[in-house]
Amino acid sequence: MGSSIFHLYYSGTCFISKTILPKKKFWVPTNEAGLHLDYKGNLASDIVIVEKEKIENPLSEKYNNTPPKFVIEVDIAVEPKDYSTDPPSGSEMDYIVEKSGQLLDFGVTGIAWILTKSRKVILVKSHRNMEIYNWNELVPIFDDYSFCLQKILEEEDILPAKP
Repeated sequence: MGSSIFHLYYSGTCFISKTILPKKKFWVPTNEAGLHLDYKGNLASDIVIVEKEKIENPLSEKYNNTPPKFVIEVDIAVEPKDYSTDPPSGSEMDYIVEKSGQLLDFGVTGIAWILTKSRKVILVKSHRNMEIYNWNELVPIFDDYSFCLQKILEEEDILPAKP
């Protein structure tokens, strides 16, 4: 499925990869980066932060089977998985909890869900707790790295700067 304009520009410009993280230490693939969790267990994520030293073969044409350090999902309309064998859960939150759990089990240290309708960021770093931030708040991702979505969107001229 194609991306919305917001999704395209946020993921494509990915301010995080340009200014927040050291380029020599991290790669920041965007636009549905494939992750191979286990046998027949694949996921795609919008933005993944990968530690370069942990990737065995950066020229591989297979899905990445090394857990990213952090994942960012930019979702206007959350699309649940194919429920051909399991009944649908019926809510976006169920999808967020389920996919976050899979990513945490895989070894990802955290997931940020950017929700455009409510202008919130849901931060998931454990199976037990979620934190909710407004776009104008600083969101910690890992170590001393963080981002403020409002600032990113203003600097990229996607949203007007607040006076």
